[in-house]
Amino acid sequence: MIALLQRVLEAEVKSAQHAVGSIDLGILLFLGISFDDGMDDISYIVDKVINLRIFSGPRGDLDVSVKNISGSILIISQFTLMASIKNGRRPNFKNAMTSDNAKNIYEIVVNEFIKTGINVVTGEFKSQMIVKSSNDGPFTIIVNSKDRSV
Repeated sequence: MIALLQRVLEAEVKSAQHAVGSIDLGILLFLGISFDDGMDDISYIVDKVINLRIFSGPRGDLDVSVKNISGSILIISQFTLMASIKNGRRPNFKNAMTSDNAKNIYEIVVNEFIKTGINVVTGEFKSQMIVKSSNDGPFTIIVNSKDRSV
């Protein structure tokens, strides 16, 4: 599972020209789900994202997390994060989970974030979306559940 997160001052998502959701200060999270992702990947991503100290504290250091600032998370499903570009010029998505299974995992991820008490907003799964954000920094991090130490 890959989570690309951006620290944002605000973010919004639209689908078919209507607003789906928006947040103020928090994290815009693009989520890619691999064919072999399970509960351990979900737990890792949720824990890492809500506890990453990527917001400035009183001294200006990066020492507070999204939960410490009572921020929000906008979660957008993005299978293209699973693209392999090792061969040729066309992305290969063989590592992405099938759509039906990915939707179930995506919903579990969203519910796990909600259980943390953080305000969670989502896009529409498997739809063409327009995402706008005010990236604060810019500050973008990739969290890959397969890269963690055991």
